[in-house]
Amino acid sequence: MLYLMQEIKVKNIIIGKQYEASENYKKFVNIVKEKNIKVKAVEAGQKINIEKNLYFDVLWPSRKQYDF
Repeated sequence: MLYLMQEIKVKNIIIGKQYEASENYKKFVNIVKEKNIKVKAVEAGQKINIEKNLYFDVLWPSRKQYDF
């Protein structure tokens, strides 16, 4: 995904919420900032509307997994 973000024009990205930082995630954030890409972070229970009568339900990640 990082390679594609650098090589093609990307306007929007939908990504699962990140509860841990990794080197790849840091690279992702840098590319997003550099390319001015809009990011929507989602988690289980959300519904994402694409257009009229077209949507998807987010099944993962669940915040409950990370509550201690």
